[in-house]
Amino acid sequence: MIKKQIPLRIILSILVLLFALFYVCFQLAKLATDTGVMQDMFIKHSEIKLEDSQYNSIAKGITKYLKGENDKVEFEGEESLSLSEKEILHLKDVRKLVDTGLGLIWYMGGIGLFFLLLFIINKIKLYKINSKTVEFAFVVGFGIFLIIVAVTALFVYLDFDTAFTKFHELLFDNDLWLLSPEKDFLIQLMPTNFFSAYVALFARRHLPLVLCLLMACFAFIFQKKEVKDAE
Repeated sequence: MIKKQIPLRIILSILVLLFALFYVCFQLAKLATDTGVMQDMFIKHSEIKLEDSQYNSIAKGITKYLKGENDKVEFEGEESLSLSEKEILHLKDVRKLVDTGLGLIWYMGGIGLFFLLLFIINKIKLYKINSKTVEFAFVVGFGIFLIIVAVTALFVYLDFDTAFTKFHELLFDNDLWLLSPEKDFLIQLMPTNFFSAYVALFARRHLPLVLCLLMACFAFIFQKKEVKDAE
């Protein structure tokens, strides 16, 4: 039974890994469109000193655009503040990424439905799925995910500037993100420490979940080891 289910183990492991990665991307997209968080980041890290009401207007304008609620980046009541054509084009690229990230909720739902279908099939005994197959998939899938998270976190922690550059080169196929700190309003609003603060906030919010997954994986591994030793 176990050998026959090796392909299923591999498929389920991949699906678990994809679900975890999709979840991270979805949550990052949600965070990027949170008006309150963006306003708070502006207040703390912007190199341009404005009134809180102005930061609020800018945050609303950007997040509404990124969520697709507006077709243009407009700062209500702040006509004197505007973005250059290059900045707008870059935000258009960012909007595509955010749209993709938010759209991953459907793929997560599809994976969830697939696991539910497998549960039902197993429950009605249409096809017997070995419990070890499911356990293997979750441990391997989440295990690989945790390794990816650990390596990425270490890279970001050791050299955020390099990581920041590499991620932009990976995510964008143009150089529109290379804005000038001296003349571009967007990069003055969002300097490097603005983004590092976003990363820190995301890490704090999801660290408990990552630790729970890590403990669950270790608990499963040690439990299996104890069973083998007992045999």
